[in-house]
Amino acid sequence: MSEELSYNSIEEMLSNLPKNFKILEEVIDLEIQREFFEAAKSIDNKLKESDVEGLIEKLNNVETSEEDQKDVILKLSAIDSVEAYRALENKQENSKGLIKSWSILAFQQSRMIMQSSFLEEQTVYISTGLGGKDQMLRYFIVFPFNTKNEITNLQKELLSKELDFSIKTNHGILEEFRLKQNYATAKVLIPITAPVSDIFNEILDECNQFNSFLNPNMVITNTKILNEIEIVSLINNEQTN
Repeated sequence: MSEELSYNSIEEMLSNLPKNFKILEEVIDLEIQREFFEAAKSIDNKLKESDVEGLIEKLNNVETSEEDQKDVILKLSAIDSVEAYRALENKQENSKGLIKSWSILAFQQSRMIMQSSFLEEQTVYISTGLGGKDQMLRYFIVFPFNTKNEITNLQKELLSKELDFSIKTNHGILEEFRLKQNYATAKVLIPITAPVSDIFNEILDECNQFNSFLNPNMVITNTKILNEIEIVSLINNEQTN
């Protein structure tokens, strides 16, 4: 289920990372991110610092529509201004839903512009659907079982211990582990330079020394948390192919 092409692309990107990079920590839907960055391409690059005051006033006006707020947020993110930066910081802390997501992305973009201006070097921000922490990316993993029957308590404990051990050995964090009748899921933070596919293949190999209870077709994603319907659909599709 995991695609080799994706891993090759990630490895190529990581090999060219500059020293000065940051990871967006918040979980933001990828479609919202795409919409934001596509819209950002059309922002007038002639905006000046003198435009900031009027933009902030409009942003804070309770009568400003959501679409107009999005437009103002984009404009503020494109201006090299401390006032714009602070306004976006305040907006992300005091808003909800779509506007909060846009404010978070705009705040990071504003920070990147200011850092590039102050430090005279470019900062790269890495953003995925599941976010991250410090220099770690967050992943969601599904371990399908090879049996339709519930696995034994010993097998459950083995998977839990192997997962915890492997993640800690690679300086990551196991945030969540859940067991269902036909599969298990995990949410983990792993250093951006860690060999993700190797880590989970090793877990698979270690566990499958005991009656091969794990299906080799794991799901590994950093785009979203899959719900039960999506997981069952993926497992069923894989079994019928």
